[in-house]
Amino acid sequence: MPWVKCKEWVCIEREPIWGTEVIHNRLCKLLDLCFSTCIKDIDPKNGGLVNRCALPDQDRPKTDLDGTQLMTCDYIKGTKGHYMPRESFLYLRKYERMIKKITLPTPIHLLDHIIIPINIRKSHWFPAHINLQTRSISLLDSSQVYSAAAYPQQKMLIWKFFRMVWTSHVSAVAPGPYWNVPPERFTWLHPRLTDLTPGMMQTLRSRKQVTIRSIMDTTNDHIKTRWNRRGIRPELVGTQSTDPPWIELEQPGTPQQNNFTNTKETRLACGIQSSAHYMRCGIGRSTLFCRPTLARQGTGWHQ
Repeated sequence: MPWVKCKEWVCIEREPIWGTEVIHNRLCKLLDLCFSTCIKDIDPKNGGLVNRCALPDQDRPKTDLDGTQLMTCDYIKGTKGHYMPRESFLYLRKYERMIKKITLPTPIHLLDHIIIPINIRKSHWFPAHINLQTRSISLLDSSQVYSAAAYPQQKMLIWKFFRMVWTSHVSAVAPGPYWNVPPERFTWLHPRLTDLTPGMMQTLRSRKQVTIRSIMDTTNDHIKTRWNRRGIRPELVGTQSTDPPWIELEQPGTPQQNNFTNTKETRLACGIQSSAHYMRCGIGRSTLFCRPTLARQGTGWHQ
């Protein structure tokens, strides 16, 4: 949203786990001043103190801030806390509540499979398959070239949804999942998931080989802390761990491309055809299907 439409702002103590910090010094100074003189508590529960203020029209110059766009989860870190438009804050809280209200027929950590239908450009469907037995995530896409540009965003939304549901419902009995991403593929994840700046990504991609060490040397402690809270980390495949990590499987060929030689994946892909239009279906008692239009909103589970 354009900054000129952001008249009401909130300041929250706790940094949004899935938010993205944006740097804008002029706007940050205005908000620092605003929250130092005009503070009203609107929601002190759970996530820490939350304050609200309205940015006066006379304090919003149209020269320095023209063209500034803020995405839903963007925030600005200031001296009083983390600032975001009130509309974005309410949107964030809305979907956190929706995820907490999800009624799972089977606890998520006891499932065998989760299948999420994904739609690309309103013309192409393919299923994302989360295998909880092998702790792997794969995209069963028959048109990889057509969909490739959307993969980073879709992977981010899948992991965000999965991690938020897990944290809300079973974190007390089962540790949250961690996604191990090979270092050479880490820079190709969505920057809103990794928090890598364009400069960091350019530096890493210019190297002959991206290693865990080069990633660690290029980033800072704040970014690494956010990775830990989001459950992602650059790691070599096959690394020994007391808690087996999650991995993303490479797809040499999907069921539609390999003449249906992979029977198990073919059944999963075919099953999604009947759930794509919100029909109830299932493969056994331990498979869940997500309604595609609501998967990113944290609701609409089907069994």
